[in-house]
Amino acid sequence: MGRYYRVDNFRGFPHTETGERSGGSRQGVIPRPETPSEKIRRLSDSGYVAPPLESTKAQESEYAGYNLGNKELPAYSHKQEIIEAVNANRITLLTGPTGSGKTTQFAQFALEAGYERIVYLQPRRNNVDNISERLHEELTSQLGEEGAKGLVGMAHSERVTIDKNTPIQVMTSGTFTKKVPELAEEWADMRVVVVADEIHENNLETEFAAAFAARQVERNANWRLVFASATPDQNVLGGSYKAINGGDVPVVTIEGRPHHLEMIEEPDIDIIAAYHAHSAGIAKSMIFVEGKRTINETIDQLRRSMDRDEVARTKFYKLHAKISERAKQEIFSMELAPGEKAIIVSTSAGQSGITVPGLGLVITSGLTKSPELDGENAPGLPTRHCTQAEIVQQGGRAGRDIEGGKCVLARPTGFGRAKNSDNDLYDFIPLQRRYPDMPPEIYSSNISRNVLAASAMGEDFLEFNNYLKNSVKPSSIHEAYDVLHKLGAVDDGNKVTDTGRLMDVYPLRPELSRAVAEVSLGRSLNIQVYTLIIAAAVEAKY
Repeated sequence: MGRYYRVDNFRGFPHTETGERSGGSRQGVIPRPETPSEKIRRLSDSGYVAPPLESTKAQESEYAGYNLGNKELPAYSHKQEIIEAVNANRITLLTGPTGSGKTTQFAQFALEAGYERIVYLQPRRNNVDNISERLHEELTSQLGEEGAKGLVGMAHSERVTIDKNTPIQVMTSGTFTKKVPELAEEWADMRVVVVADEIHENNLETEFAAAFAARQVERNANWRLVFASATPDQNVLGGSYKAINGGDVPVVTIEGRPHHLEMIEEPDIDIIAAYHAHSAGIAKSMIFVEGKRTINETIDQLRRSMDRDEVARTKFYKLHAKISERAKQEIFSMELAPGEKAIIVSTSAGQSGITVPGLGLVITSGLTKSPELDGENAPGLPTRHCTQAEIVQQGGRAGRDIEGGKCVLARPTGFGRAKNSDNDLYDFIPLQRRYPDMPPEIYSSNISRNVLAASAMGEDFLEFNNYLKNSVKPSSIHEAYDVLHKLGAVDDGNKVTDTGRLMDVYPLRPELSRAVAEVSLGRSLNIQVYTLIIAAAVEAKY
């Protein structure tokens, strides 16, 4: 029999990644930057106070009388508190559990309050698509089809619906990073709020994009930055963010979700058996596994565990970061006939920013994959146990719009893979024994590419490091600069070269983008094609 309990308010373990500048070549090139604590003291001594939004005194939004927002969601009761905090502070932390409305409602509150550009930073394409569609649907229900037309747009590597007049823009964090210089100039006189969403995931690209946003917020009195998180994050509350605010970063906490979610532990059965044990009377279910290969294995096992009639009445869907737009739309627009069921088998790509209408059951294997560097500093995606925060995020997909949502943590299924005696990967780990928060990707990533991107935008990464939520050791930054210098991407003063700018165009590790940049200048088309294929294959491997 499973263990039943309520899950609430998980908190992360303290930030421990510290380090002083260590040995290595070219350390004398750049002087030590001002630390966050030194910056706070300097600004405090000078009487620094973040300037208020200049336009709040005179400008009134054309949506001021519409009372926008979903009154049934918990976020709505905090509407005035949220806008007052954002107006009065350059940086604000907004926290609330999944389903509380912190993401979909804030854009509507900000639009009504007169913000001319509202930008959402999302870690994945799936999030961008789903959130932009939900925002459009909610605004259409309040303003009508014509009134909501053109209010919401989205942008990622495969699709762009934004134009220069779109007020609400949802985009991947990487897209925002590339557009920052252009947007900073174009929106210099506008009221802008950037929302770094899902920051509890500690996604590298979102952290990097949020740091660029923080730099712009520091420079422009009309810009604001909001961190949105399912759990409180102490790293947001101090350092340079506190200095930019000229005081403490305010926290607005949204309590609860509209429908109760029941958490269940099943240590003795796997995800297949858990589905059969808990899916009675539930039409739509979602099963989380660690990778694309396991998605196929899970669907095969589910089919084998059902009789012919049950298979005929069950629709199976796959959800991962690389699915097509058509496949994605089939999931979110599925319609079931009486007696039919649907099972979505997903990787972690579906654990946040996703709402499947009518989803009543989530089952998780408690496993996921995340970036990690091996002994040779090469990136990989090994399987690991999910943290508490990840499982709570996965469970939060159930019962978002219906009563009776359930999340089941089951024993992982190895599908015949060998178990070493010293490998506990497929052992059941109770929720309370897991790490609270997701490990910051930045500590298990090769940051050379990010250092190059910052250099291409004229930023010194040693100083830029102060604006990261999870700052890295200076020695790691020096190592990255050394690699880039050897590749010809930066000069002796760590300024980007023409070669570095060309390398930055390609979404590859610098070692690979250097090769592509080399053959792109004067080599035959065949050599260019072969080099691109090899570079893409090596990058995809990791």
